[in-house]
Amino acid sequence: MFGRYIPAMDRNIMQDFREIMLESHLEENDWKDTVYTFVHLKAMISARLYEVFREADLYQDAPNGDVIKPDLSKTRLLEYQKKDRPLVLNFGSCT
Repeated sequence: MFGRYIPAMDRNIMQDFREIMLESHLEENDWKDTVYTFVHLKAMISARLYEVFREADLYQDAPNGDVIKPDLSKTRLLEYQKKDRPLVLNFGSCT
């Protein structure tokens, strides 16, 4: 809902929707008014929470969540890993 009022957020949400809807037969005018509905907001929050609370399992593939860079572009966490170098994550500062 806030995306409509925050341009950077709106661009991100609309770009995600365009990528999803590319494979459908619908024109943008057919679906763009559904982006900020309660049902869409609920689905978006549910998907984001799933990503946040996903757990790593021993001897299984590591979770590869989204990383939003300062320029608002999106990449995947494991794109930062390099061979023979541990990937260290810092989720905030210690004071």
